[in-house]
Amino acid sequence: METTPLLSDYPQDESQRESVSTSSHRPSSLFSWVSIALSALSFCYTLTFGLWGILSPYGQHLDWDIRQCFDLTINLSIVSAFSFLLNLVRKLRPQHGLVLFLAFVFDAIFATWALNVVTRIWDEIGYYRPYCPPSALMSDQVVNSNDICRPLVVGSLIFVAAVLGAGLCLIHVIFFLKTCGLVIRKLWEGSRTFKFPAGQFTVEFTVKVLRQEENRAGMPTALLLTLPSAVLALAASSAASLSKQGGSLTRLASIPVILLLGYHVTIAAHGEYGEYGSLGIGIGAVSFSSILHILNILLINPIDDVDLVYQYPATSEESEVRGKPRTFLDSLNMFAKERMYLVIDFLSLFPPRIPKVIPEQYYGPGTEFALIGVPVQQMLARIEITLFFWLIATRVVIGFGHRLSSVVAVASGVSSPEQWPPILGSMWDAYTLRNFWGNFWHQMLRWPFQSTSSFITQRVLRLPRPSVLERYTNILIVFLISAIIHLPDFLGFEITAMRRGAMMFFLSGALGIMVEDLIQAIYRRYMRGDSARASDELPPPWIKTIGFLWVGFWMSATSPWFVYPFMRESSQFMQPPWHVTDAIGVAPMGMVIVSGALILKMCFGVASKNSTYTNPILPGWHSDPSCTFVPEEDNTFFCTASTFLAFPGIPIYASKDLLHWKLVSHVVTRPEQVPEIANSTSQTQQDGLWASTLRYRQGKFYLLTSYVSMHPTFQANGLLFTTTDIYSDDAWSDPVRFHIGDIDPDIFWDDDGTAYVSYAGISQQTIDLETGATGPATKIWTGTGGATPEGPHIYKKDGWYYLCIGEGGTELGHRQTIARSRNVSGPYDGYSGNPILTNLNTTEYFQTVGHADLFQDGLGNWWGTALATRSGPAWRVYPMGRETVLFPVTWNEGEWPILDPVRGHMTGWKLPHPRSEKIPGDGAYVDASDSLDFAPGTSMPRHFLFWRLPDKHAYAVSAPEHPFSLRLRPSQRNLTGSGVDGVGVEETAITLVTRRQSHTYFTYSVDVAFAPTKEGEETGVTIFLTQFQHIDLGIVLLPSSAGKLVPHFRFQTTLLDDLNTPATQNVTVPETVVKALPSSLKEVRARLQIQAVDDMHYVLSATLPGFEHFKFSQRVEAVLVSGGTGRFTGTLLGAYATSNGGSGATPAYISRWRYNGQGQKVSEDTA
Repeated sequence: METTPLLSDYPQDESQRESVSTSSHRPSSLFSWVSIALSALSFCYTLTFGLWGILSPYGQHLDWDIRQCFDLTINLSIVSAFSFLLNLVRKLRPQHGLVLFLAFVFDAIFATWALNVVTRIWDEIGYYRPYCPPSALMSDQVVNSNDICRPLVVGSLIFVAAVLGAGLCLIHVIFFLKTCGLVIRKLWEGSRTFKFPAGQFTVEFTVKVLRQEENRAGMPTALLLTLPSAVLALAASSAASLSKQGGSLTRLASIPVILLLGYHVTIAAHGEYGEYGSLGIGIGAVSFSSILHILNILLINPIDDVDLVYQYPATSEESEVRGKPRTFLDSLNMFAKERMYLVIDFLSLFPPRIPKVIPEQYYGPGTEFALIGVPVQQMLARIEITLFFWLIATRVVIGFGHRLSSVVAVASGVSSPEQWPPILGSMWDAYTLRNFWGNFWHQMLRWPFQSTSSFITQRVLRLPRPSVLERYTNILIVFLISAIIHLPDFLGFEITAMRRGAMMFFLSGALGIMVEDLIQAIYRRYMRGDSARASDELPPPWIKTIGFLWVGFWMSATSPWFVYPFMRESSQFMQPPWHVTDAIGVAPMGMVIVSGALILKMCFGVASKNSTYTNPILPGWHSDPSCTFVPEEDNTFFCTASTFLAFPGIPIYASKDLLHWKLVSHVVTRPEQVPEIANSTSQTQQDGLWASTLRYRQGKFYLLTSYVSMHPTFQANGLLFTTTDIYSDDAWSDPVRFHIGDIDPDIFWDDDGTAYVSYAGISQQTIDLETGATGPATKIWTGTGGATPEGPHIYKKDGWYYLCIGEGGTELGHRQTIARSRNVSGPYDGYSGNPILTNLNTTEYFQTVGHADLFQDGLGNWWGTALATRSGPAWRVYPMGRETVLFPVTWNEGEWPILDPVRGHMTGWKLPHPRSEKIPGDGAYVDASDSLDFAPGTSMPRHFLFWRLPDKHAYAVSAPEHPFSLRLRPSQRNLTGSGVDGVGVEETAITLVTRRQSHTYFTYSVDVAFAPTKEGEETGVTIFLTQFQHIDLGIVLLPSSAGKLVPHFRFQTTLLDDLNTPATQNVTVPETVVKALPSSLKEVRARLQIQAVDDMHYVLSATLPGFEHFKFSQRVEAVLVSGGTGRFTGTLLGAYATSNGGSGATPAYISRWRYNGQGQKVSEDTA
C-alpha cells in the first residue's frame, strides 16, 4: 500500500472530520472553476503584459503614465497569483477548517488590494489621450527616439488588465460575503466552537516585487504589504486561542517577527546607510515573504491534528522547559532575549566591520568565486566571515525572534512552555553538513519543503521509494525551494549578484551532502569492513574533528556566494535598531554579556542536561507494549509485548535505565496454560495472545491479556496471570479466565480497592481477581470518532481519572487520544487537543504510532511507550513489524498530558542512573547478538521462539551422537503447514526454531550437517513472518535430471493471503531456484546465511566447505515479509526441518549459530 500525504483529501475518513461542517461553504462547481480560471488568466496576462512594458526597448519610449500602469499591472499579477492559489485551496479543501478561517481574511485583503490597484490604473488611464507620431500610426512603432507615444492599442491592453482586476475584486467580495453568511448562520445556530486543523501548501513561488523607480513609492507599498502580514499574524494568534493547534499557529505567527528582525539587523543597514534601495522597500520585501510563507500553509498537505508547523532539531541545547510553569519560560526567554540583543549590539562594533577591518579586495566583485590561488589573507577572511555569519550573527537573530515570540505567546496564555523548545540545535552536532542543516540549523520550514519534494518525487517523477535516486532528488528539491524562498528578501534591493549566488549557495548544500555521503559509504565499505553503520553509534573524536574541518571548509568555500554581494552593498554587517554599547561602553557591555551567560547557566541551567536516546527501545517485533515502574523491585522498569501464536508467549523485559532491556521471563511457558495455541485452526495466522496490560500491586504482578480466535468467528477470551517472582518462568500462574467483550483488557484499582477491567470499545466492568467473576459491562467512552477504539488504560492523577486509548487502527491512521472524568465509570470528556500522539500525515520514518501506555520513573517524571513501524509514510517495507518506542511525557498538575512526538532520535527527561545495573536472570538483552555452539549441558536460549506449541521431542541440545549442535527432527508439516492433517501437538507442530530480527542490518548464519535419505527431506534457514509469508533457503533431497535422488539447494518464497491463496498485493514473488549439489556428497555440510544488506533487501546464500567454487546466493525484497498476513507480527530468523509430508525422519544438526547485529536505521537520513 502506497500512501503519501500529498493531494490526499481532507479528511481522509469520516472519523477525522471537524466538528464544524463547512460543506455549505463549498462553492458551486461552476463559480469555483470560473474563479480559478479568471485568476490564472489574470496572472498570465498581467505578468506577461507588465514585463513586456518594463523590459522591452519599445516600452522605454512610452509616456510616463503608461509606464506607471505597467508597474501597477505587475502589482496586479502578484494579487492574481495569490488569488489563484487561494481559489485552488478553496476548491481542493472545501471542508478544511483553517481554509475557511484564513480565506475570510485573504478574501478581504485580496479584494482591497485588487480594488486599490484597479483604482490607480483607472486613475492613470483616465487622463489617457491616444497619440503617436504619424510615422507610428499604422505600425505602432516609434521612428524618432525622442517621440513620446501613447498608442491606442496599449491603452486598450491596460484597460483589459483593469477589467481583469475588477473581476478578481468582485470574486473575492462574493466569497467574503458567503463566508460571513456561513459564520453568522453557525453562530445563530449556537455553534460557537470552531477547530482549525493546520494544513500545508507545497508549491512555492518567487516573484520580483517592489521594483520601484523612485524611492517615494517604497513606503506606501511597504505599508500595503506590512498590513496583511500584521493581520495574518493576529489572525493566527486568534485562531490559536480557539484551536488545538495553538503551538503550531503561534509559532507560525513568529515567522514574520523573525524575518522582520533579521531584515533590520542584517539588511536595514543597507537601506539606512547604503547607496541603493530604501527602508520602505526592504520592509515591503520581507513582508511579502511573510505573506508568502503564511499563504503557503494552506494548499495540499493537511497536517490534521499533528503539531508540525515547526519541527525542531533532535538535539538538546540550552535550558530544559519541559514541565516548567509559564513563568519559568517567560523569565528564561525574556532574560535570554535581552542578552541576545546586547550581543547583537556588541558585535555590531567589531569585525567584520566593513570596510575598516577586511579590505575590499577580499570581498570585492568576483572574489566569492575565487578558490584557487587566492592569498592566505583572503582565505582567512572567508573563514572569519563564514563563522561570524552562521555561528553568531544569523543564529543570534533567529534565536532572538523566536524567544521574543515565545515570551508573548506563553505570557498571553496562547501557548504552553513545552511548545517553545530552543529553535536551534547544538553546534557540537554540526560535524557533517547533513547534521548542520538537519540538526543544528532551525527546522521552521522543513515540513513544507519535504512535502513538496515528496510530491514531486513520488507523484510527478514517480521515482522508486526508497532509492538512492529518490533520496538525493528529495535533498536537491528541498535546497532548491529554500533558495527560491530566500530570494524575495533581497530582490527589492536590486542586488543582482546575490540572486545567482544565493541559488548556487543553497544548491551547493545538497551537493555537499551527496559528497560526504559518498565518502562515508566508501569508508564504511573499504576501511571499516562492514556495509552498515549503527545510526546511534557515536563517531570517535578524531572523526568528529575531521568532520568539523570538513564542514568549515565547505561552508567557507560556498557561503561567500551568498554573503559577499550583500556585504558589497552594505556599510555594516549587523545594525541593531538601538545602540546600548555606545551608552555604557565596550568593556562594561562585554562584562554584562559574560555575566548574563553565567546567570542563565546558574538560574535556568539546572535541568539543562536532557537525555538523548534512540528509538526503538525494544527493536524487532514487540507490539502492543505495556510498561510499569516498580520501586520495590530495586527501582526497575518492566515491559511486555504481544506474541500471538509465537511460543513461549508474552515476554517480560526489565531495565534500570529505560534503554537497556533484558529478557527476564515469559508468562506463558507451559502448554497447559493456553492449550488453544496448539489447536488454532484459523487460516488468518492472527490467532493467539494479543495485547496485554502489566501492573504491580501490593507485592504481586498482574498481567491481563486475551486469547483471540478468528475462526469460525471472532472471539476474545480474558486471561489473568499473576506472579510474585517476575524473574521466573515457572512462577507465573495458570490463568484465571474471565469474560471480556473485546480485546486489550486493562486493569485499574480505585482508591477503595475495587478492580476494574476496561477493554476495546471502550467498555468497563468490575472483576474479582481470585475467581474471574465480572460485573455488568458499561460503555464509558467511544473515542473521538476514529476507527477501532482500543488499548484503553486508566490513570488517576490530581483527582481526575484519565482514560487513554488508541484509535484509527494499527495502520497509518493510528493515534492516541485521551479523556477524563471525576468518576472512574464516567462520563468521560475528551480533550480538545486530541490526538495527543500520532505520526499521521508526516514524512517521519516511524509511522503507525499508537497503543500507548504511560508511567512514572523514580524521579516523578512521566514517560510513555507505544508501538510504531519503521516504514515511512509509504508503509510498504517494515519486516520487523510493530516495535516499541519510548517518549517523554509532560503532565503538569491538573492539566492534560503532553506527549512528545515519536522520532528516531529523541530528547527527553534525564534518564535514571541506577545504583546497580545488574538485572537478575540468564536472559539476553533485547538487541544482543548470538554466538551459540550448543555445548553439552546447555539448554535452549530463553529468547528462542517457536510457532505454536513445539513438539519437545523434535529438539535436542548437544545430542550424544552429535555434540555441540542442535538436533532438529523433521516435522511432517512444512513451514506453510501443509503435508499432513491432524489436531495433536505432534501433528500440528512444525520444527522451526527462531529468534527475532532486532536490527535493520545484520548477518545470521548457521552450519548444517544433513544426510537425507528420502525424497522431500529438507532442512534450512528462513525469514519467517507467518506460515503464509516466509522466505527459505534449504537443503532438500530431490531427483536429479538423471532420476537419482541428490541433495539440492532450494530457494523459495511463500506469499499467500489470509485465505491461503496466492497473494494479490502489488509485489513480484521471485521464482523458486533449485541447484543440485555434487553427487559425491553423502552428508551435506554447509553454511547457510541470511544478510540484510540494506533496509530493503535480504541476501540468502550457501557455501560448501571443500567446494569453495560452489556458491549459491539469492537477493530478495524485504517487502515480501512486510504486512499481509503478518501485519500484527514481525520477522523471525531461524532454522527448520521437514519431511514435506513424507515419511522421512532424518535429523538435521545445526551448529555455530551466529546472529550479528550491524546497525539500526532510525530515520530516512540514516542508511
